[in-house]
Amino acid sequence: MTTPVLLFECTVLDTVNNVSKVIRRASEAYNHSSAPDYYADGLAADKQSVTSLRRSVWTSESEFGAGKLDASSVDIANTAELDWLVSNKAAYGYTARYLLLANRQASYSSAIALATGVVDGANYLWDRISFRWRDPVAFLLDKTAQRRQWTGTNVLPAGVDGVDDIKDQWVPEWFGTNYNVQATCVNTSVWVFQAANTVFTPTTVYDKGSKMGGGTVQRASLAALLSNTPASGGWDWYAGTFTAADGTTQTGTFIRVAAKPDGELTVDGSEGATTADRTVAQLAKRMLATWGITLSSADVTVADVLQSGEAGVVTGTSEENRRDFVNRLLGTAGFVLWVSPAGVWRLGRPGIPSGTSVATFRVMGLGRPAQSTTEGDITEFEWLSDGGGEDQPAYQCTINHTHNGLVGDKNALAGVSWPATSTTRGLQWLGQEWRKATATDNTILTQAPLARQTKEDAYFIDATVAATEATRRLTMRKRHGPRRARLHVTFPPAVAAVVDLMSTVTVVLPRWGLSSGAQAIVYDMDVNWRLGDADIYVYF
Repeated sequence: MTTPVLLFECTVLDTVNNVSKVIRRASEAYNHSSAPDYYADGLAADKQSVTSLRRSVWTSESEFGAGKLDASSVDIANTAELDWLVSNKAAYGYTARYLLLANRQASYSSAIALATGVVDGANYLWDRISFRWRDPVAFLLDKTAQRRQWTGTNVLPAGVDGVDDIKDQWVPEWFGTNYNVQATCVNTSVWVFQAANTVFTPTTVYDKGSKMGGGTVQRASLAALLSNTPASGGWDWYAGTFTAADGTTQTGTFIRVAAKPDGELTVDGSEGATTADRTVAQLAKRMLATWGITLSSADVTVADVLQSGEAGVVTGTSEENRRDFVNRLLGTAGFVLWVSPAGVWRLGRPGIPSGTSVATFRVMGLGRPAQSTTEGDITEFEWLSDGGGEDQPAYQCTINHTHNGLVGDKNALAGVSWPATSTTRGLQWLGQEWRKATATDNTILTQAPLARQTKEDAYFIDATVAATEATRRLTMRKRHGPRRARLHVTFPPAVAAVVDLMSTVTVVLPRWGLSSGAQAIVYDMDVNWRLGDADIYVYF
């Protein structure tokens, strides 16, 4: 029997010579003619060493959005040839990879990508170097979502950077269709307001809840907006590039009104050319692209089929984390985001397991045929409970939708009528943050007296779309019995190549009605590639 070989690659910068170098180590020496270089036998293998990473998505029924990685490290032997890492002041923050070969005779091109990440630093010990591994999700999403702050440097009547009252506040980021979003005054001399750093088309402007009329004009440039006064009671706008006070080229959407508003100025508008460009998947694709992240095009296409409803999200002027912002969007449609072992940013939607299984996990008893390349051996199994009542079925699911960007006090909205019409927002809309869509199955409540109600926020703009999503989630949650389980499995390299987060697998056990096998979705993996075993967490 041949032993699989684990390879580790890490790019670092030699700052003295200003040259990138790749550190290569393996679980045993690997020097195949096809390899880019020699991989020394240097991956530490004692009890202190870590050769596993734990990655997860959707660890509870409503925890949608970006996946997570447990803090991890990679230990290699600290030999004299690596002293330059200290003496030449190595800089980190570059790509690192784990690869798996079937054996040391295998060609480099046959290596299976197990994980792609970033090393952000190292601890130098007497006998080992411990590299701190970071997942690309954490590295790129644990940053500020907004890209620009107002500088407060206006010399009135010129400028759109405000004065001291908005200095260092963040310019909002706007994606999709949003309603009644507060705009910020950036020039008090000519009453110019900025709604977002993003370029979008404003459709309606409100002053203290009342729709503004007048001759609305789209100006060709920011300079034209600043030099032309709108018609009385009306508003003009510009969306595009402009030169900021610091000389850099920026983008933004601006509104100008003829006189000081009576109250807060709020805006309805849409980013994205058509409704098809404003699905959750399309918005996620553009949002991630602004942060330098490319989302799988194939996944976006599939996601658009699963959920084609129009949505919209916008940040405020306070700092918001990228992860929180994208999670608000992805949670709208129940999507999750993760990075594949090969480094591809993936998008998917957890649901009742279906489709083709990529592997089968079963108990390999005596007398069974040898383990195949698509099978893993179950050595432990347990049903899981989150302790929050998820084991109980749900009989009702409520989806909050059509978010109102600025909730108003009806006593401060003088002149706004109570009912809404096809052209105006009424007080009953302006005074609430959300509309609601609810799906209910009371037969579950009669079967299970402790059945739950669930409620989640979604940034759809259509009640029918929200109602359909509420029904879909209720269908998943009203099923009886435990749905999550942990399997401890051993597996061959071929299984490691195909099982990833959100993979569909088949679980076969002699108990719990699983003797013929049942499909499950992998949502959490804690894999030790050196030993060829893992804790796999699945949803049935």
